[in-house]
This record gives sequence, C-alpha cells and structure tokens, in this order.
Amino acid sequence: DIRRRIVGDCHPFQADGVRDPHELVVFRVGRGGAKTPTKRARALIKLISLQRVRIGYAATSKEQARDLMWDKIKETCEAYGITKEFHFLDAPMQMTCIRTGSIYKLRGVEDKRDAEKFRGFPQSEFQIDEAGSFPPELLRYLIEDCVQPRIGEAMSLRFLDDILDRNTFPHPDI
Repeated sequence: DIRRRIVGDCHPFQADGVRDPHELVVFRVGRGGAKTPTKRARALIKLISLQRVRIGYAATSKEQARDLMWDKIKETCEAYGITKEFHFLDAPMQMTCIRTGSIYKLRGVEDKRDAEKFRGFPQSEFQIDEAGSFPPELLRYLIEDCVQPRIGEAMSLRFLDDILDRNTFPHPDI
C-alpha cells in the first residue's frame, strides 16, 4: 500500500507528525527539521485516501510555495510511481487526485488579497509553511478570517510550523 510506503520512508518523528490525528498540529522544530516533507506526506496520504477533500497550503510568496512544496511534491509522486493518479495544474499550483477528486491547492500569501483566495472553501487540512516569516497581522487574518470559518466543515486540522521560536503567532490558544 502506497500509504504505508510513504509513512515507512519517514524518519520516526516525521511519521508521528504524519499520523497525528489532532485538530491542531504544531512542530517545534528548528530549520532543517523536516516540517515541510512531513506536510507533503500528510497531504499525499489524504489526497489518495479521502474522497473530495481540499487541502490548502500557504507560503510567504508564490515562489516560496513553488520551491518548498510544489516542485518537490511532483518529484515525490514520480518517485512513488503515482504521478498518473493526479492531474497537475502548474500555473495555479493545484493538484487533483483523479480517483478521489481531492485537491491540494498551494498559494503564496503576501497580502490580504492573497489570503482572501482561501476564503469560502471548506478544507480538511490547512498548512502554513514558514509561519514565523509572515507578518503577525497577515497570519492572523489568514487563519482567523479566511480559513478558520470553514475549516470546521471538513476534518478540522491546521498545520503551523516555525512559530514558537519567534513568538510571532498571535493566537491565544498557543
């Protein structure tokens, strides 16, 4: 089973993050701690396993989203021999699993207008990469105003990283 292969290829602490069922998952790991590959594994497993889910991914810029996740997730699909299971749209950085109809949408979020593009879509998972590099007000707006109102309609999960070291996350629950 491809899901077992993906988890089996993870470092033990990555595998814990891939399998974690909690609503809010935070990695308190420094640079090079494999947070982004863990998110990639989580997304692939959900895309091939669950029917018609949406997973959002935000980076601080479109270029960063492409460099950190988009190019690498396509390489990962190729390495696992599952590229044919997906339809890839390069310009909007969106991949759809043909069998399940599940969608992974990557965006750069440089301002409120970019954040608004996540508004209105129920998502089963929302991943924020390099959250500590976002301006705190933009990060708050992205999560609280654009994503959080609809994330409860799906399998509620937000994925944040790189935030505790910088103490920039404005949410009172953390």
